[in-house]
Amino acid sequence: MSAVLPALLAPARTARDLAPEAAARLLAAARATPSAENHHFAQPRWDGQGTLSLDLDPAWDALPRQTRFLASMGVGAMAENLQLAAAGELAVLHEQWNWRATAGGTVATFDVAGGLGTAPAAIGTIARRCTNRQLFDPAPLDPTLVRRLDRAAAGVPGTVLHWITARPAMRAVAALAATAEGARFVNRTLHDEIFAHVRFDVGWERGCERGLPPGALAIERPMRPLFSLLRHWPLCAAGRWLGLGLGLGLRAGRLPALRSGALVAISAGDAGIKDAVHTGRAMQRLWLAATEAGLAVQPIPASCLFTLDWWQGVPPALRARLARGWESLIPGRQPLMLMRLGHAPAPAVRAGRPAE
Repeated sequence: MSAVLPALLAPARTARDLAPEAAARLLAAARATPSAENHHFAQPRWDGQGTLSLDLDPAWDALPRQTRFLASMGVGAMAENLQLAAAGELAVLHEQWNWRATAGGTVATFDVAGGLGTAPAAIGTIARRCTNRQLFDPAPLDPTLVRRLDRAAAGVPGTVLHWITARPAMRAVAALAATAEGARFVNRTLHDEIFAHVRFDVGWERGCERGLPPGALAIERPMRPLFSLLRHWPLCAAGRWLGLGLGLGLRAGRLPALRSGALVAISAGDAGIKDAVHTGRAMQRLWLAATEAGLAVQPIPASCLFTLDWWQGVPPALRARLARGWESLIPGRQPLMLMRLGHAPAPAVRAGRPAE
């Protein structure tokens, strides 16, 4: 990706002039967005005449509701990447959304108007953006930087960014994250979701374009053999009686949340597809701005998503506990994403993105 973007920065004179070089750049930027399974269920297309589109996967209607919801966040992130990638060399991307799109249909179109310009410095952040699962420097972020990041991510309809920087509030969120992350290892449905897409076959030192390379999980080397064994449900089922969920919740939820410079919850009015798209846009705006500022970022949304009453596999008692916790922190708002930000070295292994 980093080799593709700089080569495609030449400004276009008209929409037709985008094809093929600038159009390829925009498509590559759209694909360089986060996804829960390292797989996009929407694909960017260019018609060669001045219109980009985001088309839903032919299997979209058959996907579980929560998979469609997460994929819709990815669609929102794609839209943000398209706008950023086009901003430097194009005058306008006119967006039109079809919120009732079904399998194989077009959920969004972007009509391109030609114009001259210079690609902004932020364009490089599209290639550099990644999930960093290491423990960050817990030093608080500078308040001036927090305000700048908040302005960069503001303005997406229906969304609110809730900055959690006071230590008592961070500890409360860390407890929620620990509860949700621990449950993912001792509940069969949630356990299977974790490990279904981890590519143990590629080893711990390499990345991969599809699925999640285990090296990107930032598992400490001595713990890697145990983590590999945890993919086997009978071991986790037995371990839950020995406090496995508490221990793993500490490492996967509490410590990452506490070892952060700031936490940010993104809330929306509801939890429909439009809300997911808007949450994905706000997430991507913040992520790119943080990357440009040299910060490490990790989404840790389980404690938010498990409050949704239709999320499969979440025990009612767990859902109620998480909902009460979030209600005390951001009353009257539905949290859909939690992100942690801070300073950390770049990850040694990254998940790639398929070329198409």
